Amino acid sequence: MGFPVISMRYGKEEGINKLWREICQIDEKEVRNNKVDELVLRMVKNKDKNGFWGPEDVLVISHLFMEQFKLDDMDIYHNFFSVLNEKTKKDFSFKTYAESIFKTVTDYFGKIPKDNKKRAELTAAFFDNNDEFIVPSIKELKNKDSAACVEYAAISHNLWLLSGVESYFIKNLTIEHAFNIVHTNSQYFMFDLVQGISKPIESDSIKKIENQEELVINGFTYSKNENKEL
Repeated sequence: MGFPVISMRYGKEEGINKLWREICQIDEKEVRNNKVDELVLRMVKNKDKNGFWGPEDVLVISHLFMEQFKLDDMDIYHNFFSVLNEKTKKDFSFKTYAESIFKTVTDYFGKIPKDNKKRAELTAAFFDNNDEFIVPSIKELKNKDSAACVEYAAISHNLWLLSGVESYFIKNLTIEHAFNIVHTNSQYFMFDLVQGISKPIESDSIKKIENQEELVINGFTYSKNENKEL
């Protein structure tokens, strides 16, 4: 049995817009981080509805040398709200959220790698003496310049959800790429940190991906006309 060509995780946490905006305005770091911890705990409790990944959830990659990982570093969320604290003092726009997520994720991982050489070397340590894969923490990729699209998209997905935005994490094995689509203010946006794309898209884009119809944005192919299992 193969992996599905298209896999999605999506949702939205209702009723947190006022809460997360209030957290953004807290200047005292310790107080702000405690409030972030409470918000993340709420998201984890409701993860079956809102699509959030908790620290104990195992994310399956199935390619790019790593089989799985856990999104279990609270520093990511603390850093995100620290960035928001600076950027939202004047503006609560979509552009501000997108820029804050971009800065948080790229500061965490380091440079986007041009090839998989460093990643292959790093992930070799995640196998035991019996060649069994040991599920690593996302912390293993911190500042290593070796994270791939799936880790970028997974963290971005959680951060969008913490911003009260409907988010889709999408992994397409046909093109071996993971990315996000977010829905806010009646508009859909493609959000892809690796490709550097953050722009409005047509409302039927998700359906095209699900049906494996062609979808090209800024010259990058997000979906092809292929119907098969890998």
